[in-house]
Amino acid sequence: MALNETQRINLLNLDLEFGTGIFPNNTRVHSIDQPTVIIGLGGLGCSTVNQLKRQIMKRVNRDYNTIRFLAIDSDERDLRQHDALSPGEETVCLFDLSIPALAAAPWAVPPHIKAWMNTEYRPQLNGQGCGAIRQNGRFSLAVPAVYDRVRSKLRDVICSARDVAPGGGVNVILIAGISGGTGSGTFIDMAYLVQDVLLCDIGMAKSCFDIRAYLYMPDVQYAIPGVCRPALDRNAYAALKELDYYMNIQKSGGVYKWPFAEGSVKNSRYQVFDFCTLVSGTTNAGIGNNTRVVAINAAVESIMAIVSKAEFISDGLPRPLYSSLLDCVGHAVNVWSADNINSPLFPGSANYCYSVLGFGSAKVPVDAIMSYMAHEMYKKMLDELSDTKDLTANLISNIMNTTGVGDVETIIRAVKDAAGYTYAPCELPRGGDIRRLRGTYTQWKIAAYDHYKSFKQQQQFHAAIDYVTENIIRALDNKLELVFDECGPYFAVRAITAKKADCGVEGILEKIHSLRVEMSQIIEDRIFSGIIPAQIEAKVDAGATDIGGLFGVSNYERDAFMAKARQKMEMYTIELDVMEAMIEKLKFVSENIIEKNNKVFDVYTDVFDYIKDILAKNSDSVLWNMNGPCDNIFNAVDIDVMHGNGQKLKRCVDSFLTEPFVEDFKCNFIAMLRDRNNRPAFTDQIDEFDAALCVQNIFTTLLGNYYQEALERFLITYYSNNPQMSDNNYLDAVMMNQVQKDAELTNAATAICNELSNRVRPLCGLTTSLNTFTPPQRYLVVPKNLVPIFGNVAPGIIGPCIVVCGKEHAFSFDYIAHHPGIPLYAISGMEAMDAAYSEAVEREDRWLHLNENSEDFVGLPAPFVSEMWERSGYESSVELRNLDKVKRVVDRLEELGYLKYDGDVGKSNLRVEGYFEIQFSEEEVETMRELLATVRNENKPYAEKIGDFLTRVNAEITTLPVSMLCDFGLRSTYDNRYIIVRKNPTLFKKLQSFLQVIESFIGAR
Repeated sequence: MALNETQRINLLNLDLEFGTGIFPNNTRVHSIDQPTVIIGLGGLGCSTVNQLKRQIMKRVNRDYNTIRFLAIDSDERDLRQHDALSPGEETVCLFDLSIPALAAAPWAVPPHIKAWMNTEYRPQLNGQGCGAIRQNGRFSLAVPAVYDRVRSKLRDVICSARDVAPGGGVNVILIAGISGGTGSGTFIDMAYLVQDVLLCDIGMAKSCFDIRAYLYMPDVQYAIPGVCRPALDRNAYAALKELDYYMNIQKSGGVYKWPFAEGSVKNSRYQVFDFCTLVSGTTNAGIGNNTRVVAINAAVESIMAIVSKAEFISDGLPRPLYSSLLDCVGHAVNVWSADNINSPLFPGSANYCYSVLGFGSAKVPVDAIMSYMAHEMYKKMLDELSDTKDLTANLISNIMNTTGVGDVETIIRAVKDAAGYTYAPCELPRGGDIRRLRGTYTQWKIAAYDHYKSFKQQQQFHAAIDYVTENIIRALDNKLELVFDECGPYFAVRAITAKKADCGVEGILEKIHSLRVEMSQIIEDRIFSGIIPAQIEAKVDAGATDIGGLFGVSNYERDAFMAKARQKMEMYTIELDVMEAMIEKLKFVSENIIEKNNKVFDVYTDVFDYIKDILAKNSDSVLWNMNGPCDNIFNAVDIDVMHGNGQKLKRCVDSFLTEPFVEDFKCNFIAMLRDRNNRPAFTDQIDEFDAALCVQNIFTTLLGNYYQEALERFLITYYSNNPQMSDNNYLDAVMMNQVQKDAELTNAATAICNELSNRVRPLCGLTTSLNTFTPPQRYLVVPKNLVPIFGNVAPGIIGPCIVVCGKEHAFSFDYIAHHPGIPLYAISGMEAMDAAYSEAVEREDRWLHLNENSEDFVGLPAPFVSEMWERSGYESSVELRNLDKVKRVVDRLEELGYLKYDGDVGKSNLRVEGYFEIQFSEEEVETMRELLATVRNENKPYAEKIGDFLTRVNAEITTLPVSMLCDFGLRSTYDNRYIIVRKNPTLFKKLQSFLQVIESFIGAR
């Protein structure tokens, strides 16, 4: 009988890769109370969410969990491969059976999709991804059936998180790659969709939720075989054009128009993300071989630090790390930009709403080290447990005899007794009748034989067989209950110790089998000798004749003969019937024992074998350097036998495995096996039996409370320069001396901080020094009991602005560096990405995504602007054309006197005199030209005449100060007036339309 699904789930929780291994919840950190929804888009985003959930399952106490996950992808196969996520519950596929037919029929595409779709492109979608085509991703999300499904799932997931912690705010973290098809094509729309769900469906105020993004730069996928790097760059640049624009719309007065929900267009004037973190596989040292692994691990570990209840002390009060990281970035950038905006290094036109991630972690592989200890303990006690003690053949025979299954005669007697069998004697024959075999003797013989022969047909016979069978099973169970208290449960004894056929359940089954064989042989022998009535009568007659040739027979001789005659008749009638029936019934008894045994035996054997594999695996792996492929994460300690410190630590660990310690472990182990609460063998409610939990409880008893102390011991032993430290007695003395203990821990903290300081680099190569930007937010998250030690050490090594946070039950040292206020122009590789994009636009590449060669899309500003290009000599043909259009409009308005400045030209806001909130079509402009011709002879200034006309058509003229970026970034000066207009495509369209009106009036005049 295999493990059922419930037992398999319990067993999986023991896997070190999925859960906490053999250790329970008290070794896990807690997550924040504020609901947090983490959404992954596309391949990179979903892989990150899957890995993040695996880490949270392993390291976060789910009893306090308010975190929800959602993976959204267009590839059904990839979604199924995310093993930590619940299919359907935590995954949504952006594919619907209606999509292929819809994509193949342009006339059937809804108008709200045609409005932005490239009319020359036909989406190719089959549920296996978007093929790195951004338009495929957006098209999939825009299909009504998919859009409704995604919106409904978002609402359900967010509400589920809020149900755990009602009344609070919500953090939303969106993770996506921006160089493919699904993530790159949907991340803007998905963020605004989340906003709309929070605002409209759930009714939250904007101040009550944050939407933060972790976006992977294209270099994360450069090393993947078969990828087209120019396509990755082009996709990423196009995505950054949109991102940079929508990160500024609150300052520029722009608007995001909802592209979905036909007939119900919605607008948003909020910026797309409250803050955006860019993650790359590139550092200033270049691109490594594991950029994808490095980037995903860094994002996962950074978010892990955010969602855990890490706290630091601020103004004497504990402050959550997550609120500091999520809430204080904007303020830091504002302060910095106010001081630095006039510097020539910082273009006023750039957007400083981005953050670059730096991350490093020193991990103590406590699970692996504890598994090594547990494995060694298991080996030390296994020999003693293998001693079967009283589980001998004599004990099994005793069990059999006690149950009434000791021999054939006992079973026959039990059945006869249970049937209430009694012989009803008829008139006994006289001696002479017996000797001469006549008269009364003949009558008696026939009546007796008929009586025995009719026994099997009696109802009591079958009831007696069933009754005796039940009694045998019950007696076995009762006897095994007694043996359980002495030697552990019989199924566990078989699983762990039984090596011989005469021990444990195997011995009982062997005895029953032997009894059935014996009965079969008896039946065979008697059948061979014949059992037909005439033969039985002849045998009885022969016995009567053998009494002797005396004239008379004494009563004694007569009674002795009668007893032998009845026995002979029973042997060939009743006893054969009983044995035939009991052969089948004893088979049922064996099957019953096997079934009961297997129900729990399979659980125990599978669980114990599984645990032994885990312990052995980690016992072996912990002896080697376990540094993973991510170079920003390393082991703070490891039992590397090739390393001096590793050998010392191994001796330290081994020194804990004293005889009393192992004896304590053995006693707990056996006590668990003997615990009557762990014996569901005789019930059918097997799902309630959690063998994995039983084993977990053993290790909890011995090692669960040892974690924190073990952490300090490991660090001291590993980093100490004192060779005596691997001696357990010496280490005990150090642990008791607080001054000496702190000195040794300070030594370990110094080594760890030095290593972290060398490893943590920004995961984005920059064209200029980070020191010129906003000072990074730097946090070191350490186990809570080590905060004072690291608080004294870290500032001197990492820097005075480092904030040391404490985390309960933590066994890693996480260094998080968020470098906020990094403009896109400062990120390495941006010019190459722009070049790939510009080249595609120039040749009108059919694989451009969305309608990127349309005037509207090209009109979006570049992620970094002309000031930097002009200084560096780099030119973008697409952007230069756009700037040329802007310059012509702005210069002409200035020439005509419609641009004004307040006070000092270098500092004041730019104003557009006569600006109006209407955009005119070409037909409207032509009509306006004709109408203006009728008033050309009036003696009024142009602006006044135009104003009179616009009043007639209900178009109100306003005087607009153009101050696009007010908080940080661009300042409105005369020198960057072109950039002001270029960064606001909506404003440019209005100015262009306004100039058309003016030029039409001038032409009419």
